Amino acid sequence: MLRSFVISIQVAQSRIGYYRLLLANEGSYLVNKTGPICVFCAMKTEAKPFIQALEQATTTSYGQLKVYEGFLGDKKIILACSAIGVKKASAAAALLIDRYDPVCLIMSGTAGAIDSRLEIGDTVVAVETVFHDRPDDTLTKADEGLLGRCKDGLEESPPDHNRYFGRVATGKSFVRKGQRASIIERLDPLCVDMESAAVAEACTKQGVPFLAVRSISDTEANSGLVVFFKNAVLASTHSFVVVKALL
Repeated sequence: MLRSFVISIQVAQSRIGYYRLLLANEGSYLVNKTGPICVFCAMKTEAKPFIQALEQATTTSYGQLKVYEGFLGDKKIILACSAIGVKKASAAAALLIDRYDPVCLIMSGTAGAIDSRLEIGDTVVAVETVFHDRPDDTLTKADEGLLGRCKDGLEESPPDHNRYFGRVATGKSFVRKGQRASIIERLDPLCVDMESAAVAEACTKQGVPFLAVRSISDTEANSGLVVFFKNAVLASTHSFVVVKALL
């Protein structure tokens, strides 16, 4: 058993070292065809722009988790739709990493604005993620290579909406108005969602580079489920545009 544990650590260290080597030599492992890129969404609405864009697509199901395999340009994409929530997202991310061994995992979807500058349709690229409903405020940093790739892609193909780089906070449920002040005081995130920090945590444990891209579906002034569903398609499309630019 000890031998297996040691081997597991060596494999994880080897994988991390391999990615660092690719970053040093190529500027980004996304240019290397050593494995698929996993794109992860919580809802079908968030995944729909990717589903429509995938070429040579096939589908596989693992219980309630539906996985699409196809290509965006010359990039092999594994697209998954996990369902909303921390636990489902964490379990789905672990399964995808185990089954497909992706070179990286990119979260795409919607979020609620916390920062007052953000408007509906704006996009946030998570520099770091954190759980806002845990006593431990440990931050999980996004992969530097993916962040750099994203910034370069947005400079080459700037989207027609605002985008920000900053902190994203995750919780088990939608944030109520009475919770906003506490979240801002403790963590000062740009926006909140219900999956990104959980997926970031799962990726970090397995040594898989991670980045979250979230577009705003609701704000403090315009909130509630009705507003969320009204703007989910727009926000999901804007998130897709930013992810596609980094690919």
